[in-house]
Parts: sequence; structure tokens; C-alpha cells
Amino acid sequence: MSFNFESTAMDESQRGGASLPSSLEKAMFWSLLPAILVVPSWMFAGRGLLGGGVGWNAIILGGTLCPILFIYHCAIFISALRQNMRNEESCGDYHVRKELARLLLRYFIAHFLIQVFLEDGGDQGSTGSAAQSLLGLNEAFCAILALTFFLISVALMVLTTVSICQHGAPLQHEQDHVHYASVLVDSA
Repeated sequence: MSFNFESTAMDESQRGGASLPSSLEKAMFWSLLPAILVVPSWMFAGRGLLGGGVGWNAIILGGTLCPILFIYHCAIFISALRQNMRNEESCGDYHVRKELARLLLRYFIAHFLIQVFLEDGGDQGSTGSAAQSLLGLNEAFCAILALTFFLISVALMVLTTVSICQHGAPLQHEQDHVHYASVLVDSA
């Protein structure tokens, strides 16, 4: 079974020159709803599920970063939903724009990789990361990779937010001009 992540072939004149959303754009939209719970939960318990140690970091992340991620993902989903509801060209296919879909895919991959390389510790010292226990990687190398993927995920969060804000709702006077123009065209 193969997936086509490019736009499906359809005559663009059927949609007024706009292309149909790709499978990736649709999949990334529909991934936003479960991501509201999955990403914070993964940040809290991902290391344990991968075979790494779970200690104080999980508790600290669960109390600080997980609520922030929950609110952030709620906001992303609501914004994407609102953009689809007011987009007349969506043809009922809920999706995100291509650049946002690519950002979200990279963001989800970075979050997964954080949990692979992030080590945890408890009262008895370091419990190691999943990469240390499964792949036998060096502790310092895993710490550098965990920090790198954390910084990448933060940068992708910022880029995702900027991308969503740039394509937000049109200003009220822009909506009035569009409505006035459509009234003029209809009356002619």
C-alpha cells in the first residue's frame, strides 16, 4: 500500500485554479485533534514506553511542559478548524496548508526523538535514555541529541505559530470589501 503525499490530479479549473489538498495536508489536519492529548502524554511517559528510565524529569515535565503543550495544541487545532470553516475553497476537505503540514510533521518527529534521547534520573542517579538502553549510545551523545531535538521542536513551535498567524482571519474591512464586491457582481 503506498500513500501519495502530493496533490491529487484534478483539473484546476474545477476549483477556480486552486489545487486540492494533498494526503499529507489532510493527515496533518486530522492529527491535530489526537495531538492535543498524545503529544503532552508522550512528553510525560514516552521514555518509559520506549524502554528508557522514568524518574523526576517525567514528573517535572508532567507538571510544567505538558500543560503548555496541551494548551498550545488546543489553540493550533481551533485555529486550523476555523481557517477551514471560513475557507470557501476547502470543498469539505479539512486540511492545513502545505507549509504548515510539513512543519507539523517535523515537529511531531522532533517530539518523538526527544523521548528517544532524553535521559531521566531519580533519587539514585541517572536512569539513562531509551537510546542508551536499546542502542548502547553514550550518555553525553544522547544528552546533546536530546537538547538538539528539544531546541528544534521549540523552533518548529514558533514557526508553526507564525505560519498560523500569518494566514489568520481577514480583517473586518477586507471582509466588507469582498462582500460588497460579491453584491455588485450578483446585481449586475
